[in-house]
Amino acid sequence: MTGAELSFLLGLHGFVLAGALAALYKYGDRTNCLKEILQGNKEVLSQMRRLIANKLGEALLPVFDNPKSIVQSIVLPHSYDEVEISPAGSEAYYDALFDFVEKDSEALADYKTMHISVKAWTRRAKWLSRFVLYLLTWQFLAAVATFLVIRPILPLPGWAIEWSWIPTLFLIGACLINFYGMLRHHDRMLDCRSKYEVY
Repeated sequence: MTGAELSFLLGLHGFVLAGALAALYKYGDRTNCLKEILQGNKEVLSQMRRLIANKLGEALLPVFDNPKSIVQSIVLPHSYDEVEISPAGSEAYYDALFDFVEKDSEALADYKTMHISVKAWTRRAKWLSRFVLYLLTWQFLAAVATFLVIRPILPLPGWAIEWSWIPTLFLIGACLINFYGMLRHHDRMLDCRSKYEVY
């Protein structure tokens, strides 16, 4: 490689290194970001649980209002008896549960979506900060190696410097994929928050 090409390559590594430093500042320490996201979503999940519990209570109220009316017939070889049973195992109980799930399936699905999105967002944030750190480390090493080749201190083969962009592109792609995943899950969380009016 010529001196101009090496200088250009050093400039590119320096530019990506500066970008990785900025990204590390923004995404490296997840403490405040996680605190804000998780606290707000904890409130949403709590409100969703209360809503689902209230609706389930309303659905089961008729079953438990008059539990003595639920009678099970027991037929033995030489006798017949009717016994009052707990409403929890009765046909009316299962019908009420089925009606609740049919009627309020959207709230149950929203709760599951919100719960999964919070976990997935946290996982993506963790991986994003790790890949930003890996990118920063790699860019620092690549910039130092390129500088040492320009000043004939470290003789490296030309292919080692030319191909130094492959890990760079891989790490940038990994950062972008995780950032996209964070945005997608954050959008899902915002949809649930707007639906259940918690800001």
